[in-house]
Amino acid sequence: MEESLRQMPSDIRSEMAIIGCILTKNETIDQAIELIKPYEFYDSRCQRIYKTLISMYQKDIKIDEVSLISKLKSENILEEVGGEEFIAEITLSSFYTPNIDQYAENVKEKALLRALITTCEEIVGESYSEKKEAKDVIEKAESRIFEISQNNLDKGLIRVSDTMDDTIRQLELLSLNDGKITGVTTGLSTVDDKLSGLQNSQLILLAARPAMGKTALGLTMAWNAAKVGKSVAFFSLEMSTYQLNQRLISMVSMIELENIINGQLEADEWIAIVEAITSIKEKDLYVDETAGITLSELRSKCKRLKAESGLDLVVIDYLQLMTGEGRFDNRQQEIANISRGLKSLSKEINCPILSLAQLSREADKRSDHKPILSDLRESGAIEQDADVVMLLYREDYYDEEDNPNVAKVILAKHRNGPTGIMELFFHKKCTTFTDLSLKEE
Repeated sequence: MEESLRQMPSDIRSEMAIIGCILTKNETIDQAIELIKPYEFYDSRCQRIYKTLISMYQKDIKIDEVSLISKLKSENILEEVGGEEFIAEITLSSFYTPNIDQYAENVKEKALLRALITTCEEIVGESYSEKKEAKDVIEKAESRIFEISQNNLDKGLIRVSDTMDDTIRQLELLSLNDGKITGVTTGLSTVDDKLSGLQNSQLILLAARPAMGKTALGLTMAWNAAKVGKSVAFFSLEMSTYQLNQRLISMVSMIELENIINGQLEADEWIAIVEAITSIKEKDLYVDETAGITLSELRSKCKRLKAESGLDLVVIDYLQLMTGEGRFDNRQQEIANISRGLKSLSKEINCPILSLAQLSREADKRSDHKPILSDLRESGAIEQDADVVMLLYREDYYDEEDNPNVAKVILAKHRNGPTGIMELFFHKKCTTFTDLSLKEE
């Protein structure tokens, strides 16, 4: 009984003060629009009046008490919002226009608490209903709490001078780096020289047609990062953990993958495999094989790993196999939603996300089979959201005699640096990549 009598958190006086400030000094509406959204008002009268004030501002209608009342009458909502008496009560209330920032903060604080209460009540209801598995309820809770926190992070425009101290500190840290690598190494000098490693808060796309070796290259980069002590999460949406482990063992031991799969191994090969497994087990490399993983599932797993063990690199194989959440008119919208979510996640967890992606058949139709950015399936948003786009192709896939074992990685987009073509050596039998200078004789 006591629970049902509880009042939702609110600050009606601050809500009225915001409206009073706007009516008294029209310029304050610019601050108000930046700081507070209509849905964050609790009092329905204040919310409707605030929406009307914004509408008047957008239409260049003079804002004062008389014009507001006139506008509310024309919309047939004057009585719904308390009539002229409520408007008069607002204008006669005690408020101080320079304090509008504080009034807005008070209102936002209460709105945030209400959002948390509503979310928690929904989660409690779903828990009691027992219609969903506990893990699904937990994932939804984490996703909703994240959405609430993201909505509360917008700080508006910040003076550049206020951000310079942090920038200087970061530059000082970079200057202490003896090498050129400022991000997470890929273990491939050709790539690292162009990108200076995979940078924090970046979304990096590695796209290719099927059978070009994008999984192998993604796994190569993941392993090379783990080898130097980085914590790496590899989300395998296409292969099972067992299949991925076979590839990893082949890559590290340099024993042919086919021999590992069929078990036809010599005694010395077994020794090499045992040594490879020992080395792999020592590294902070994590694998998840959830098929069709959603963005909220991936987010919660990454955040949990970062909190428990640290996280330096996320690899996703591959983007188009992820499942969107909600309803979408078409697949392009679904992929765009996932792409934006991955970019947002890279900033939230402050580590690079390397997402593999599938290219359309258009590249196969060209005489040189060379891929271009527009070959990205459902491309528009993916290309826009990514900080780096690499397109992988091998000429020997189409003609065995054409540049055998050499893979070309086209750096088609690099938001903070040069583009160009990088060449790597592809060890087909062990499905791994190295620099051309380290190729087998």
